[in-house]
Amino acid sequence: MGDMVNHRQTIKSFKNHKIIYVPKDEWIIVSETHEALVDRETFDKVQKIAATKKRTNKRKNDNIFSGILKCYDCGSNLSFVSDTRKYGGEGFYTCSGYKHQVHRHITENRCSPHHISYHVLYDSVLTQIQRLIHMSKADDNGDFLQDLLDSRRSKVSDDSQKSLNMLNRRSQELKRVIKKIVEQNANGVITDEMFADLYTGYQDELTKVSAKLDALETVLTEAKKGETDAELFTELIKRQTSISELSRELLVDLVDHIEVHEATGSRYDGTRHLETEVFYRLIGAVGGLGGDGSQ
Repeated sequence: MGDMVNHRQTIKSFKNHKIIYVPKDEWIIVSETHEALVDRETFDKVQKIAATKKRTNKRKNDNIFSGILKCYDCGSNLSFVSDTRKYGGEGFYTCSGYKHQVHRHITENRCSPHHISYHVLYDSVLTQIQRLIHMSKADDNGDFLQDLLDSRRSKVSDDSQKSLNMLNRRSQELKRVIKKIVEQNANGVITDEMFADLYTGYQDELTKVSAKLDALETVLTEAKKGETDAELFTELIKRQTSISELSRELLVDLVDHIEVHEATGSRYDGTRHLETEVFYRLIGAVGGLGGDGSQ
């Protein structure tokens, strides 16, 4: 991607040269220091594929949902169970956190199974993605993108940029004033006591202004990133044609993860319903597309 990565490893001390590998979140990364070989979107996609083990079920079918199913309640991954006796013989997914707790005989704060059959999950996710593609294709006036921008844009008031400009101006003024009183004190124009009072007051205000600036810049940066991500995802989804089936490639392209809720009702009297929610890459969940299945 054209980034320079440093501090991947170090040594224990200048006497002990044993190599210590530094955790990835402590690496020092400087962006765009040289020409990129691949764009960030492609890089992120490949890393996601590489980080997920490719498994097949007992029927030797690819598990296209591997690594992207999450339990809504505890956040654990859902694992596939190849059981031909249940759910039409196609197998089902269940919360791995729940399975671990049962295996360890943990009863306190135990999660629930979150069982969902393969075909119900497949149909629910396919329907949600089809709806999203249909929305993007039916968009002639930019409404789809605008809706995404409105929903992803951080809660920033119209005066945020004005506030940022005012704070920047005040910060520069305070720095000039502080520099001036330091020079005046050095030249004997003001006493040490007066300098101490003035310096403390101006420096305290500068600290508060700087903190407000940092917070506001963070909010505005996140808002801008949200808008950029929405535009990128709009381009990504509009590349898709009408789809009639899911594939691993399609899911990796569009989906970050899928949350599976615990079911309500009973499977034996036909009242069992459960909700699945697709969280898309770059933008997260899209309102009004949630899947509700029965099995």
